[in-house]
Amino acid sequence: MNTDKTFIQSVSRQMELLLKDYKNQYPKNTGALIRNGFPFMLLIVAAVVLPVTTAVYVATTADFAVFLAMFFIIPVFFVFSIILIFKNKREKITDKQLPQKIESARKKLEAYNKYSDVSKYIEGYNNQIAKTDNAKKQYRSTFRTIFAVFFCLAAFYTVERIIWMRNFDSCTNHSFNGDTEILCLEKNTPFLVLKPLKTDIYGNCKVSDSGIEIFYQEDYLVLKEINISGSDSADIFRLIITDNNGNRIANSPKFIFKADKTEKIDSEDFCQKKMQSEDGYSSNSFKAFETCRYLNNHKDKLGFVVEKIN
Repeated sequence: MNTDKTFIQSVSRQMELLLKDYKNQYPKNTGALIRNGFPFMLLIVAAVVLPVTTAVYVATTADFAVFLAMFFIIPVFFVFSIILIFKNKREKITDKQLPQKIESARKKLEAYNKYSDVSKYIEGYNNQIAKTDNAKKQYRSTFRTIFAVFFCLAAFYTVERIIWMRNFDSCTNHSFNGDTEILCLEKNTPFLVLKPLKTDIYGNCKVSDSGIEIFYQEDYLVLKEINISGSDSADIFRLIITDNNGNRIANSPKFIFKADKTEKIDSEDFCQKKMQSEDGYSSNSFKAFETCRYLNNHKDKLGFVVEKIN
């Protein structure tokens, strides 16, 4: 009996140590999974989110300083991620033989099931193993949810930025500072729809009397399309917004374009006075907005003329 008791105590101590190792084996908790998944999240940010964000920002603001900054920042993200991946490998090292060791020790003890205390101990031990397994499954499930949410957010943000960029480059009304809301402009409804005051252009060219559509894009206007007949591809034209008497609207931007480029024509910057700033001279954005407000309020009394300048 004493021999059995000594053996049972020895095996049970071994089983307790094995259970402790099993509980501490990766993943010990959700934090361990997040810690090891973080470098891969960082890689997604560096490989997709930052480049897309940078491309959109630079394309819409022409601030190439941000591009130069990201040229150095993105590689740092990559290197940092790789370092973390290799560093975290130590935490993921597991004893693959641990379940077999537990099963072997448990079988040794099951030979003494005739003792009620041993039977109860084995039952409790099995419950601890089952709880540990369920907990680790829950950790993995929680982490998969977190990673899926992160991935979906990253994917949604990337797609949204790409779509926004495509819209920015299309004939739609948009602005950075809420000007379209103030002017009550709908995204796909033209800012101005104008008819030509005259269709004849010097040099036997003619502009279609079907009219034109102009969209508002804060710093300039965009002419969707214009049809001119009788022109050569090298001809250059200038379009000016006027009142019904042919007088140019003060501070309104001109459109200068070649005959072979008659779709999505960007206007020049608004012809407003310059304001002194700490960094030199900057465009009077308020004056430009006031010009647009005037154009919007008088759009039924406006037209345009096209001149051949070369």
